Amino acid sequence: MGTTTRSVRGERGRRRLPQRSPAARWTRRVVGVLATVALLGVAWAIYAMVKPGDAAPASAAPAPTVVAKTVDKPAAAKRRHAKRTRRSGPSKAALASLRRAESQLRAQGYVTVARGGYDVKHTLRVLLARPVGDASAGRTAFFFEGGTLLGRDSTSPSASLKVARTSTTTATLAYGVYDGGSSPRRTTAVRFKLSGGAVAPQQAIPDAVDRVAAG
Repeated sequence: MGTTTRSVRGERGRRRLPQRSPAARWTRRVVGVLATVALLGVAWAIYAMVKPGDAAPASAAPAPTVVAKTVDKPAAAKRRHAKRTRRSGPSKAALASLRRAESQLRAQGYVTVARGGYDVKHTLRVLLARPVGDASAGRTAFFFEGGTLLGRDSTSPSASLKVARTSTTTATLAYGVYDGGSSPRRTTAVRFKLSGGAVAPQQAIPDAVDRVAAG
């Protein structure tokens, strides 16, 4: 009788449970799969936003700082000026040659008053000098071949005398001509030429009396 009772209850339970069709069961399965996929997509999006690769590492070295080099402009200008001065100034050899030439003049009792005609690049060189201890004395031109003294332009001095220009073997002197006055009224240019170890004027030198100021 107990068996009969359980059979009756089971039959009643089956009548109460609704019977699902195969199509309904497949629909539920598809919906479940889609829901699972959606959850996985959300989880992946959250991981992509917080994954460690997106954050800068705490131990990353800072970018190197570039420091612009400052230049002391006044100091740089002084260095450039010093270089130009060294290049434009006379060389040690030129200064030594000039000192030897001036020592020859001092041996004759003269001191240099103008060195512009003493160019070591030229064979013929000129120094203008006056007697030692006499600042009011006139000028005399002394000629050198290289560093060797050859002679002077005249035995008498000139109150106004300048070196106008020079070349390798020539030198042009400008004489002031006074004509009896206290100031030169005109200037006469005389070119001297070196030839065969001697220097000779190519034009006439003004007379000694005309080269000296009156009174």
